[in-house]
Amino acid sequence: MTAIEVLVDVLRGLPIKNVILSAVGVVVTVVAYLAYNIVRGERPLPGFTLASISGRSPKISWLFYGRQLLVESAAKVRLSCGRSRAATAPPSSPNPMSLQLLPRGQRSSDASANGFCTIPPKQYAGAFQVMTGTGPKIVLPNRFAEEIRSHPDMSLNKAFTKDFFTEYPGFEPLRQGLEDDTLMQETVRVKLTQSLTLVTDDLVDETIASLHDILGDDTGEWKTAVLKESVLDMISRLTSRVFLGINLCRNPRWLAIAKSYTVQAFIASHLLHMVPTLLRPLVFWLIPQCRACRRIYRDAHRLIDPEVDQRVTLVNEALERGEKPERRVDAIAWLHEVSRGRKVDYVAAQLSLSLAAIHTTSETTSQAILDVCEHPWVVEPLRREIIQVIGEHGWAKTSLSKLRLMDSFLRESQRFRPIATASMHRIMEREVVLSDGTVLPQNTRAVVVTDYDNPDVFPRPREYDPWRFSDLRAQPGQESAWQLVTTSSNNMLFGHGKHACPGRFFATNEMKVALCHMLLKYDWRFVPPATTRPDYMHFEQVISVPDKVKVQYRRRKEEVSLALK
Repeated sequence: MTAIEVLVDVLRGLPIKNVILSAVGVVVTVVAYLAYNIVRGERPLPGFTLASISGRSPKISWLFYGRQLLVESAAKVRLSCGRSRAATAPPSSPNPMSLQLLPRGQRSSDASANGFCTIPPKQYAGAFQVMTGTGPKIVLPNRFAEEIRSHPDMSLNKAFTKDFFTEYPGFEPLRQGLEDDTLMQETVRVKLTQSLTLVTDDLVDETIASLHDILGDDTGEWKTAVLKESVLDMISRLTSRVFLGINLCRNPRWLAIAKSYTVQAFIASHLLHMVPTLLRPLVFWLIPQCRACRRIYRDAHRLIDPEVDQRVTLVNEALERGEKPERRVDAIAWLHEVSRGRKVDYVAAQLSLSLAAIHTTSETTSQAILDVCEHPWVVEPLRREIIQVIGEHGWAKTSLSKLRLMDSFLRESQRFRPIATASMHRIMEREVVLSDGTVLPQNTRAVVVTDYDNPDVFPRPREYDPWRFSDLRAQPGQESAWQLVTTSSNNMLFGHGKHACPGRFFATNEMKVALCHMLLKYDWRFVPPATTRPDYMHFEQVISVPDKVKVQYRRRKEEVSLALK
């Protein structure tokens, strides 16, 4: 007789009142146990200073003023350690960096007034903690980046699993990307990266088609566009061309799915961070963005499943005939090859790939166009490089790597106005003792702050210099060290270490192809009378180009053909 059968026999002999009371007691006990574990998991960690902004709770400080919180907290720790160099705190309002960009050779005389929002270097010795929507996180100084970059007892995926609520319906693509690490990593790191030269033609072809559809080819007149929406439309098509092929990449239903899921999933996770943990399982069903994620996931199945079934059938039939299947260069084929017979949720995998590829790429590209609008003098040097490289070599295998100024321009854009002020998210799978004796208990989460304002690494760090990294690469032995795709403690746009984004090579190529066309075929400016970019959106320690910011563009005649030859 099982334990459940014994329990049922006991309950049968009790009055109904006692049965009800027993059931209520069990429910209350379970709820109390869960509440205890939740509260225990969200308490501050002993031994680390809990950071907050004056007049605000630690949690609100992080959720809405995360970048400011990191800078101010670093300054306090620095002062408590007896350091003498003063910190530059950002404005009290969550306004992003707005340092005036000067032509090469000119220098700003008042950089500190502009609120450069990165962590000053080497000015605090210890770590501190912040209270996030999912519990405490330890903030580590940048000097620990190399120490933890490939630490065997730390996991990035498990850290993100908690932040992105992968256990909830509708978040299956996030779960696919984080929990089935081998499948996704091999698909991107091996299959996609090895196919970069094969997909360049697809990127070029789709850029031409998408810009024609989105911006048009009418010459002479200035037109107005919503920047982020236009860039998102283009990047979604480019990414889908590589991952799904030409038919689906131009399918309005799929493009709506890819774009919507990218946006809705991030908004949904942000909103869930604001909900008390005990209420989250209930509120999750009511939040519109969470409902949208569930609906989009269902819609994606209806669209992709038939394509996958047809592909798999054709491959299996060819193998049964003893023939070699037709080789496809897209993510469906790569996933099928990498799975080696394992069951794969192709829809979740495709949305996971799209989510990772579209978000950062469209954000970085949008910011690059804002840089061009705010500082139009940078366009001509970039155009000259495009004309020289593409005019001479076309879209050859090495052409994109020859765009050294564009590479430097993109990296400086992210150094000066980084999307995130902290990176290298990790969770401790075992207790970890750092080199300075700091103990990080098991299951503790940690991040590393960026260090883009370090004068020891970046001379005149508060000055924007698009040539900065191309000049550094010109030094003997430094050819590869300062590329956009090269991760380090000084470049964490794509993370760093064994968990660095494996798709960064594709993303960089995608941005370069897009910018070649956008800069050579169009002039760009702010909508008059604006001369500077608007305030960015803030959540935690991340900034984002405003969704509704508008720019103007005008078609121009490109000096060389950017079409495929």
